[in-house]
Amino acid sequence: MKVYYQIISEVTGTVLLRQRKVAKSLRWWLRENGFPFKYEFFIPRGFYFVKSKDIIVTREVLTNSN
Repeated sequence: MKVYYQIISEVTGTVLLRQRKVAKSLRWWLRENGFPFKYEFFIPRGFYFVKSKDIIVTREVLTNSN
């Protein structure tokens, strides 16, 4: 499972990381230096779900082949 860590602050901007330890150390550094930040983690949906656009294209190909 691929987890992404997103940290947003005025100092660094938006940072998207894959390594938990690096995200943890960046949050620690921001907290120690008094910079406000927002933090979240998520699993991208694109890896696990088929997009509805792909289903429509497949359906059009099947109906046109008859």
